[in-house]
Amino acid sequence: MHNMQESIKVVILGASGNGLDIVDTLLDINQSVGYQKYECMGFLEDREHLQHKKVYLDYEVLGKITDITRFDDDIFFATAIGSSKTFLKKADILSHIPLSRFVTLIHPTAYISRTAKIGTGSVILQNVTIANNVCIGNQVIILANTVINHDCVIGDYSCIASSVSISGGVKIGKNCYIGTNTAIRENVKVGKKCLIGMGSNVLQDIPDNHVVMGNPARIKGNSIR
Repeated sequence: MHNMQESIKVVILGASGNGLDIVDTLLDINQSVGYQKYECMGFLEDREHLQHKKVYLDYEVLGKITDITRFDDDIFFATAIGSSKTFLKKADILSHIPLSRFVTLIHPTAYISRTAKIGTGSVILQNVTIANNVCIGNQVIILANTVINHDCVIGDYSCIASSVSISGGVKIGKNCYIGTNTAIRENVKVGKKCLIGMGSNVLQDIPDNHVVMGNPARIKGNSIR
């Protein structure tokens, strides 16, 4: 019986807006399947003023992200790390933690093509559309209402903000941040560790380690800082 299955215990890394959305995703998955598939244990978060405080519903911050090593192997993690300010740190924070300790979460309202591939530890939030032959890497987070069209590749650790429109055949490198309402033209290649500012229209390839923004998007500087 479903209601007799043992819940998967999940601690969320990061207690910002993305982390709260992950709580909702866990609860919505439970509601969708009709039993408690996931049990949210709380958050790990580095901000001092949030330590051991309830930050959303009844879920509290249990410690800092460095405390991850004190959790037993039967506790799994979901990562909310990935703002425009923190995305470059994401790989460094996560790479020493075994990938097998992370859950892959897909909100029940998301559409995922049967030919798409979703990497381990990735999080796909409300009303996302992922079309045929898309390949999403490991530890990627895709926020609400984003559309990723056919044959795209999204590199590990990247963060795709809400309402982004990515046309067919686009390749996005590892550890990138794609801002809200960005549109990317078909077959464009975005290098690793790039930041694309919100509302940008990306019409041409972007080399590694750059910040771009505007309509059309133009290089504004280097992302490594």
